[in-house]
Amino acid sequence: MVVTPLMWKSLDNLTTYFAYVWPCPLNWDNGNKKFAYTPLGKKLIPWAAALTYFLVGSLLLVSLVLGQIYGWVSMPLILSITNISYLVIGSLVFVEAGTLFYGQQFATGFN
Repeated sequence: MVVTPLMWKSLDNLTTYFAYVWPCPLNWDNGNKKFAYTPLGKKLIPWAAALTYFLVGSLLLVSLVLGQIYGWVSMPLILSITNISYLVIGSLVFVEAGTLFYGQQFATGFN
């Protein structure tokens, strides 16, 4: 795949638009035009807090869905389907956590 100027511009725009959101371990560096890895430290505390919040929420949804499957909890079908869809979306939390552990390799590979 060939990287076009439009792709570089979109990465620059992404960094500009999300400048006020907490940093994550893998960031785009506008100045060097490379992906940069941020190790776990004080800058990543809001990111880690959000990740923990979503992980706890996912565990709650897992317990509700398992309770529905095994008959411990009685929920309507719509609520069960909603919980399962949130679980599928919440599984992306594990991909986000993977950037903490493998972000250095990702940054090296992408650059």
